[in-house]
Amino acid sequence: MAMGRMRTIQIIGYKNSGKTTLVSRLLSVLQKKGYKAGTLKHHGHAGPVKIGDEGTDTYKHREAGAVVTGVEGGGIFSFNSTKTLSITEMLHVYETFGLDFLLIEGFKEYQFPRVILLKSDDDFPLIDASRLPIAAIKWPNVTLEKEYRNIPQFSIDEKERYISYLVNDILLKVKR
Repeated sequence: MAMGRMRTIQIIGYKNSGKTTLVSRLLSVLQKKGYKAGTLKHHGHAGPVKIGDEGTDTYKHREAGAVVTGVEGGGIFSFNSTKTLSITEMLHVYETFGLDFLLIEGFKEYQFPRVILLKSDDDFPLIDASRLPIAAIKWPNVTLEKEYRNIPQFSIDEKERYISYLVNDILLKVKR
């Protein structure tokens, strides 16, 4: 489902499985290699995302009925929408930034090339539900068999090995 020139991979797993840590490591490596990367994270917690701009002009715009608000200052651009965007619409927004890579954290219901983080044996359905798995990263207590669906597997402790694999063998080899 990659679009345009932006290469997309998805990091999925249940709460506290290491998704944000993995995304942060990948971003750091890609940035050091000179690539422009962005992230899209699914807010899996109950309720809407908190914006935290109460009392500002942007807040007043939204309260007055603006469906989309944006504010720029000091090199930071913040974009908010009260319209529920589809994943395709969100990807189109990200494409406007000329990214080389987009790392999606969560959004399990969508199928992108994905890395699956397994914190327990109860997490195996994440692999079974994946049409585009590219790697599984297991916590020490997970008993996933080495040949499971022919997906490359790594221990959560093999940081250098799986980061190298994901960057050099997956991200940098995916055609735009």
